[in-house]
Amino acid sequence: EVHRLPNWATSVKTYYDQHAPIAFMVSGSASFGMQKSKGDSLLGRMVEFTLYPFSFYEAAMYWEREHGLSEEHKRFRDLLEGCRAMGQQYFFQGNLQTFYEKSEGLFKDIAVWYKQPLQKHLRHYVLEGGFPRVWQQTDEYSKHRHLIEQHLQKVIREDLPQIAKVRKIRELESLYISLLDRMGEETVFSNLAQDINLSPSILEKYINYLQKTFLIFSVERTKTKNVLRQRRAIRER
Repeated sequence: EVHRLPNWATSVKTYYDQHAPIAFMVSGSASFGMQKSKGDSLLGRMVEFTLYPFSFYEAAMYWEREHGLSEEHKRFRDLLEGCRAMGQQYFFQGNLQTFYEKSEGLFKDIAVWYKQPLQKHLRHYVLEGGFPRVWQQTDEYSKHRHLIEQHLQKVIREDLPQIAKVRKIRELESLYISLLDRMGEETVFSNLAQDINLSPSILEKYINYLQKTFLIFSVERTKTKNVLRQRRAIRER
């Protein structure tokens, strides 16, 4: 929790500039982008690495490995890897038509031969997220409590008040709960600000904090005619 130490970046810079034979690895549970204390003092002197929770692919491979990598599990792994690679190559570039054509066979194989393990892993991932510490808990109550206490309340009630100097924690919590109710829905900021009685400027600031701490991810509305045309073509098929 390096962000809790005062002037930590200046101390590291001092050793670095003196060419001390020391390599530092600093870490913290708070998003590094939120840590104003680092400032520009370590610019050009450090390499930043963000450790995200397990992706669904990584989580599924971990759970499959627990059962041993039989030939059947290896085939399942290869199919998931193929879907992941197709997504990176085509989907995230907006090339939906090619993505559909290239991955259609893979999805059919998974749906026919591996539907049960895929549904089991997906339910596991949706309910518990990509956090290995959560998986180690022995019952559902402990898992959900760990998620709330270590990954939600810790950020909102400890990290953000300390790093971003958020004083009205209840406002931030109310906003987050309201966003959970709107998950997957198109949200207009002005309407949201009115619903929870926040000024637009404060709402924008809070949204930015929640994004930087990875508690929410926004999906921008697509207006590109080419992408919409590709989506229509897929639906027609």
